[in-house]
Amino acid sequence: MSSVDMGCCSLKDTQLNYPKVRRIRKWNHPTISMLRLMIFLFMLDASLVYAKHASWSIEDPDFDTEHDKLGRSHYPYAQLTEYYSSPKYKEEPIYNAFGMTPLHLIIRILFSKTSRVPNEYITVVNGTNALAFGEKSIENSWASLLCCNKLAFVWTIFLLFLIIAIPFVAITYFCFCFYRCPTVCECNEYADSRVRHFWSVGLVLVIVVLVFGLIVVMLNDKLIDQGVRQNWADMQEDRKDICTFLKDILDNIHHIFLYNFEEFETHINAQLNDVDKHILMDLTNASGLNALTELEKILSNMPQALALMKRVDKNIETLLFYIAQYRDGLRFVRRKMTYLLTVWCDYQQCNDILRSSGILQWDTSECLHLDLLPNISEYIESLQDIIRANLLHIPRQGIYNYQVIGEMIRENMHDQLPMISMKLAKLSEIYRQNVTHLQGLIRSIFNDIYSQHSHMSKSFHELEQSYGSDRKLISISLCVSILTITIILIAALICGWCVRRDNSGSKCLLLAMVLISLISSLLLLVCLFYSIMGLIMYHAVCTPQTALEIYNLFNTHVNHTFNKNQAICRAHESIFDLLRVAGLYDVNNLRKEMSDSITPEYIEEFRDDLTKLVILTEEQKITLNHMRYGNLSDYNGLSIRKVLCHKLSQVDLIKCTVYLQEFSKKFLYGAKHSLAYQYRMNATINNMCLLSYDINQIASLQRPIHDLINHIWKDTTTIDELITRYDDFNNSILLLIEEIREAEDFLHTRGTEYINALIQEFYEYLNKAFDKYVQYVSEDCKYIIGRCVPLAQIYKRSFNNLCPYLVDPINGYWLGLFTCALVFFPIVFVAHKLLCLYRVYGHIGSAIIYFNTADFVCPACTDTDTDTPFVPAPYVISTGNQIHFCGCEDSFKEKDA
Repeated sequence: MSSVDMGCCSLKDTQLNYPKVRRIRKWNHPTISMLRLMIFLFMLDASLVYAKHASWSIEDPDFDTEHDKLGRSHYPYAQLTEYYSSPKYKEEPIYNAFGMTPLHLIIRILFSKTSRVPNEYITVVNGTNALAFGEKSIENSWASLLCCNKLAFVWTIFLLFLIIAIPFVAITYFCFCFYRCPTVCECNEYADSRVRHFWSVGLVLVIVVLVFGLIVVMLNDKLIDQGVRQNWADMQEDRKDICTFLKDILDNIHHIFLYNFEEFETHINAQLNDVDKHILMDLTNASGLNALTELEKILSNMPQALALMKRVDKNIETLLFYIAQYRDGLRFVRRKMTYLLTVWCDYQQCNDILRSSGILQWDTSECLHLDLLPNISEYIESLQDIIRANLLHIPRQGIYNYQVIGEMIRENMHDQLPMISMKLAKLSEIYRQNVTHLQGLIRSIFNDIYSQHSHMSKSFHELEQSYGSDRKLISISLCVSILTITIILIAALICGWCVRRDNSGSKCLLLAMVLISLISSLLLLVCLFYSIMGLIMYHAVCTPQTALEIYNLFNTHVNHTFNKNQAICRAHESIFDLLRVAGLYDVNNLRKEMSDSITPEYIEEFRDDLTKLVILTEEQKITLNHMRYGNLSDYNGLSIRKVLCHKLSQVDLIKCTVYLQEFSKKFLYGAKHSLAYQYRMNATINNMCLLSYDINQIASLQRPIHDLINHIWKDTTTIDELITRYDDFNNSILLLIEEIREAEDFLHTRGTEYINALIQEFYEYLNKAFDKYVQYVSEDCKYIIGRCVPLAQIYKRSFNNLCPYLVDPINGYWLGLFTCALVFFPIVFVAHKLLCLYRVYGHIGSAIIYFNTADFVCPACTDTDTDTPFVPAPYVISTGNQIHFCGCEDSFKEKDA
């Protein structure tokens, strides 16, 4: 097992018997001493350079303060509270078209081929956003519409022709072709059955188309009712959203104009109250008089440093005791182990263990020799002397002497600071008046918007109230009529095609034909009315696609009493844009309205004489110099910490113990020796076991030694922070006194100039702070407050919903009516074909009667060619008592034969 494996240092690594090594060690101490001296001189020079503060000039924008070094302003700006709001607006409604969307798209494609409708037929109500029919629509003047739309013209002529022609065709049919059925013969029954099946299937198909048209009519009628009611209800909710939007704007304006101004005013007043202290702190920082504060901190920390120093002294005393015990124990073990491995065990293996385990160097670690530790008791005595001398009053007296400058600055600004506070109070009142006026204007605008939207919702409500009942009555009547005809046709189909017990099928067909003749014209008339109305509304509402077209038709028009022009509130604009366009309020003029400046026009200069100001007297400086000459002069915690280290032994004692125990078991105990030598091996093994126990006891001292070293490190570091600033205590006090001397020179020569520059900078800060607040308000008003997005969404939603909610159902409604009316024509034709085929007779077949020629002889009726008597043809008597000639008598004769 190698020395690396057992954690021990080999003899090869530790012995220092070579001449080259001795020469290197000889020059180590002088070299380290020179490096330390050079580092000290460099730090001293850097500290002296840092202590010079005469580089500032009045032309230099920086003031050599900590604010300038960090790139910050001398005075903090007001931290204004942001306005947080979460207004809840109505969610976008979910529209259900009941599957009519494909039909609506077909109508849109059809209407897209037509020309635009003149504006006289549908207009925007003046001063509102309500759509209404124009004068020509009210006067029923459709010439302009039909002239500019050829397709509408052809459509109208076609429907009018059908409306007029259907009654005449019905009258003609019922007068001349009504219920005239051909003769029925048994031999034609098979052919008639096939014809009846064919036309019955045709009747089924047209009934399906009729049911489809009826469903389209009923669903679109429901969509019309739902659209009118839903639009009215949505607009009621939109009016609530308008009120929510208004409240949010007013709260936001109140927050930034009043609440934030109160925060700004409070912050500025706080700066006015502390301006003398702030200027004094900047003067202290720039002049270097912070050294006086640092000196006061050092002297005030002396009691705490004394307590820590006493604890360090006690810990060092305990540490020296433990280390002495540890070192003596190692030396004892080393002597015993050397004696055992050389005298008692005279084997080569034992000598190798002695050389490789590093036992001879166990007590040679530098950490076990603390002779270089300074005398802590001298430091304690020096600290006690400083505390007893009560030197703390010297820097405190200097601080008190320096505070006189703050009183001078306060007296200099005494007359101007209250004027600034009064001006802020007046600005606050102006702000309140401005906010009241602004909120009044916004309320007036929103009253107009609310009123216009009320007209929109009112127009839908009036449409429902005025035309809803009549339209509903007509729609119900038409639907009931179509449904009745459908039911009758289905009954005719069942009775005439499936059951065939009587003439019910034929009668139902007759009744359906009569009803179709009666309602077809009315159906087409209603279809014409709704198609024209749908065409007009489509081009007015559904045709606009671009944003400009939509806004030109349907947007937020604001007509204020002071504004002759009409303003539009678009999504990318705000309420303040409306006010600016209307000439009512311009937020860009806010700076001029408030004030050009909150600072006085004339700034009084600081004229007090600082040349006679004394911070520390010469006697006090001499006393402080004597303080640094004491025993504490060379104190530096590093001189203590550099002696202390944690590597107490060159090897790991625990691992070496384990290794020695294993060696004794394998070699000493397991090897075969002579009888005379076995006694010595047994004694060696026993002694090595005892030494292993001793090594474990010595190793148990490592933990308290390490703890003591850590405590001493921590305490000395804290003492350094308390009573030193530059290297050791002597240098710290020296440099601080020099900085105080430099600061006094700065105050005497340039103090007045520097104070005036700080006062000027403070007034500039006030103007910048006010401008920053006004800019904050202006930017919020321009880009955040009152964005018209909610209004644009409301009106865009109203516009977008108008087409699918109202226009599309109207067009779908007339398309369903036209489908039903159009399918009536094939229904009448098929019903005419089935009218006689659905008739049922009581007896199928005919009774054939042959007259007796003996009883029926007509002498005058003879055949001229053969000169034989005339024999009449047999008569066929039907069950319905219809007697007619039958062309199939030959078949009957064959049957009789």
